[in-house]
Amino acid sequence: MSNTKKLVFAAMMTAVGVLLPMAFHAVPNGGAMFAPMHLPVLVCGFICGPYYGAMVGIVCPLLSFVFTGMPAAPMLPNMMVELFCYGGSVGLLFRLIKTEHFMLDVYISLVIGMLIGRAMGGITSCLMFLGGRKDAYSWSVFFTTYFVTCLPAIAVQIAAVPAIVAAARRGGIIRRADRYLGDGHYK
Repeated sequence: MSNTKKLVFAAMMTAVGVLLPMAFHAVPNGGAMFAPMHLPVLVCGFICGPYYGAMVGIVCPLLSFVFTGMPAAPMLPNMMVELFCYGGSVGLLFRLIKTEHFMLDVYISLVIGMLIGRAMGGITSCLMFLGGRKDAYSWSVFFTTYFVTCLPAIAVQIAAVPAIVAAARRGGIIRRADRYLGDGHYK
């Protein structure tokens, strides 16, 4: 995929990342439960690579905050870090992990990328909310925020993202050369 196509696709995923959460915020706690902004960031990381995925991960929450006020200001930095890590790590891992099975590569990259993003989001939250107090942020708050409350989001991500990536592969959007870092040429 050319850089121009990647840029256009990344812009489209950014727009989806800003618009999609608006529908879910109509449901009480819908944004936290379904994490709709995560889907376009993850898909962009797989299709466009780590650089575009990481940039969409930073830009989506920032633009969403500017235009809609969501996420709330205290959550913005940790969401930017979390989504940056999502887009960057799945894009990188998908280009590094090469088993003999395409879908296994997708699932391994997705699960590890989701764990990296959640861990980095939790570390950022911890640093932000500690403020010198030892009891301000705990393991239970971390696990509740990043694994329990968002269980529906985790399920949707594990089901939807591989399906979208598989469809992109069938449609010729993801080619073998796109699975390599750099200029796409491989030996």
